[in-house]
Amino acid sequence: MRKKIKEMLDKTDVDDKIIEAMKDFRKEFKKNLATFISGAFGFVAALVWRDTIRQLIDRIVKTEFIQSLIPMGEEWILQFVTAIIVTIIAVLGIFVVTKFLRTEE
Repeated sequence: MRKKIKEMLDKTDVDDKIIEAMKDFRKEFKKNLATFISGAFGFVAALVWRDTIRQLIDRIVKTEFIQSLIPMGEEWILQFVTAIIVTIIAVLGIFVVTKFLRTEE
């Protein structure tokens, strides 16, 4: 009799552990899913901003003054300058966002 009671108690304990593990899994799954979806929206926004910033920089770089500084047929220089400017803007943006979103630990 005691053995059956002990088995029933052990089984209940295992069931509780399984249920608790399932709850933890569900919680972590929702958290990771929310992170994934947020990242996907961020990626789409980044693509739109990339095109916008690139067009703005291309417009600035293709002014007569800038064109007079760059030799004819050397478009790679314009692409290089554009890449540097976009990289600087991205680094500054990341720096500002990380400062803004930093949490006190």
